[in-house]
Amino acid sequence: TETQCTLGLTALRSDEVIDLTIKEYPAKHAEQMQQQNTQKVEASKVPEYIKKAAKKAAEFNSNLNRERMEERRAYFDLQTHYPLNTALYRPPLDPLDSEYLVLDSD
Repeated sequence: TETQCTLGLTALRSDEVIDLTIKEYPAKHAEQMQQQNTQKVEASKVPEYIKKAAKKAAEFNSNLNRERMEERRAYFDLQTHYPLNTALYRPPLDPLDSEYLVLDSD
């Protein structure tokens, strides 16, 4: 847009940005690549991490269910609550109490 042109902004594709950082800022690119390499997980450790995550999730769920049973006998979950049969709980409407005029068709 015109505003981008006046500010000196240029749209670049991601591969162009990577090439530019390699050429113009090799030290920063090397630092960034080093950080990305330290974050990568070895393929041999992935099953171990999956088992560990599943074990922690099961432990959390068992603690949550135990706490529910012992401390919170009743709870209200706003995420999954859906009111059922709301018509059964409404008081019947009385046409005489209404602000609108009700005419008999006689």
